[in-house]
Amino acid sequence: MTLRVLVVSHSCVVDVNQEPFAALKHSGANVRVIAPRSLRTDVRGRIDFKPLAGFESNVIPLPIVLGGYGRLAGGQRGIHVILYRHFRTAAEQFEPQVIYAEEEPFSFAALQVARIAHQLQAPFVFHANQNIEKSLPPPFPAIRAAVFGHATGATVRNRAAAEVLRAHGYKGPIEDFPHAVEPSRYATGERMTDLETPVIGFVGRLVPEKGVEDLINAMANARARGGRGSLLIVGGGPDAAVLREFAARARVPVHFTGAVAHDEVPSLFHSMDMVAIPSHTTSGWKEQFGRIVIEANAAGVPVIVSSSGELPQTVEATGGGVVVREGDVDALSSEIMRLSDDENARRVLGEAGRQGVAERFTPGAVSARLLEFFESLVSR
Repeated sequence: MTLRVLVVSHSCVVDVNQEPFAALKHSGANVRVIAPRSLRTDVRGRIDFKPLAGFESNVIPLPIVLGGYGRLAGGQRGIHVILYRHFRTAAEQFEPQVIYAEEEPFSFAALQVARIAHQLQAPFVFHANQNIEKSLPPPFPAIRAAVFGHATGATVRNRAAAEVLRAHGYKGPIEDFPHAVEPSRYATGERMTDLETPVIGFVGRLVPEKGVEDLINAMANARARGGRGSLLIVGGGPDAAVLREFAARARVPVHFTGAVAHDEVPSLFHSMDMVAIPSHTTSGWKEQFGRIVIEANAAGVPVIVSSSGELPQTVEATGGGVVVREGDVDALSSEIMRLSDDENARRVLGEAGRQGVAERFTPGAVSARLLEFFESLVSR
């Protein structure tokens, strides 16, 4: 029997985030994905829906009410207050056997999907990234409790998220659903020839918790000790201007790209000899997976990560990098110098990471486990 799976995911407004669900279709499921027709973001402005090539007929863009990135009352991000127009009609027309909301259980969208799944008598599965226990303002705790009550199963991006779910009272089955990357996207790219080598890359939002200031300090330290090389900072954010000034004062050669579209990122890894992810844990956030780890490793580029959140576990899974204590600028500087001077070590780590991604973090590998999980819920 071909399982009919309806997926609801705000992240699928971007085509590459649809890849695991396209792989789910190739694994034998009949898949429909509902995503926002348009989504407001705090770095790149408005993102309009883009279907994945070859998957166009399987994705339904719907208009949303509320939602988008940016702070709301109580510190909650607007991404958690998305509601979809015409969702019930789309769900009824598809007649799903499983409905999966790739949304946090305290989100408006998860509750909307849970209620429709209950009315359609279809198993309902939600997703959780949150890996820190935190106090949520009303109405979010009540929403989470209601979603738990409707849920047949849950997926998590990391094991700490599973622990948080258990702490909040969720008792159902849980399956891992890590990020995935398609290796072919990272196979080619032209090197920027005007950057001093070796190039240490960073990809992400320019906010304090991402630790870019630590990276600039580490690079300044390395150069003061006779090291060489430059930084390539890919991404935008509220700290962009401050970091540019800081790098200029530190006299570190650095190129800032600004905000970059998702489909432009893969080729940029081919200008990097290593990637640094020096994230800081805060009272309300720590790294939930480290997607940049698997992206860099897919391109054969080794990583240096801090010990924040799930970064060490992701690096352990790929084998493509090293871990330093978060906030330890001297240790980060030493690893930058060591890998800068050892091309063979970079190559060995990069190839190990490439193999690790191919085995565990491709859309095909991730979707196979997801389909098995959905089938087990339906059979029960």
